[in-house]
Amino acid sequence: MKMKKIKEETKSAAKPAAALIGGAVAIFFVGFFQLLAEASSNIKPFLTVHSGIGPLSGKVLYGYALGLVAYFVAYHLLKNKKNIDISRYFYFFVIALVIASLLVFVPFTNLLLGKA
Repeated sequence: MKMKKIKEETKSAAKPAAALIGGAVAIFFVGFFQLLAEASSNIKPFLTVHSGIGPLSGKVLYGYALGLVAYFVAYHLLKNKKNIDISRYFYFFVIALVIASLLVFVPFTNLLLGKA
């Protein structure tokens, strides 16, 4: 009985770690697609899933889809791992959040692209 509880606790850290990875990937790619849309007008039609919303529809849809895929891949890789340090995944999430926030900030993307 005690062995079963330890195994459940080990597996329980895989889901939050995978969720942090999936969230980090999703928000990073939303920012990355924003940078691509600013860099090239040719990518805007690809990112336009709904014409009423424009390229933002594809940025969010594709970014979230990649995040969802990253969640399942990360969970598959972490589900049998013992002693998962969730703080490492949290720091990764925070760093991705900061980078993604900068990438959706138009003056920063203009600076990166030399348009400033």
